[in-house]
Amino acid sequence: MKFLLEISARLNHTATMVPNGGADDENMPHFFKLRCQNCQELSKRQCVYISESVQHGRDTVNHVIRCKECKKYGTVTLIPRYGRPFTAEDSESGAYAPLLLFDCDEMAPEGYEFNGAGNLLLTWVW
Repeated sequence: MKFLLEISARLNHTATMVPNGGADDENMPHFFKLRCQNCQELSKRQCVYISESVQHGRDTVNHVIRCKECKKYGTVTLIPRYGRPFTAEDSESGAYAPLLLFDCDEMAPEGYEFNGAGNLLLTWVW
């Protein structure tokens, strides 16, 4: 199942907001929890990078997790090229900008977190 992460913010004196290195930065850590689609158990916070991959069966994915409750395995693949900068125009109109597409099997991402302000690049306007 695919999940699109979208961001929104209220920008003051800022033209754009984008992850430092761009939306597809391979070195950006993505922090979120995963909810098991079988038993609804919520995992601890996970850290996933686009640049990291692991073999799971015939598939190459970015992250594999086993549910502590029901013992089912789930996977997450981060799909680049879906994100774009969040602009002042988006902020003024109340729109959202896509950041990242998750392809998940047996799990659903929940509670995405930016890990510190260093992960965002702001373009200021005065």
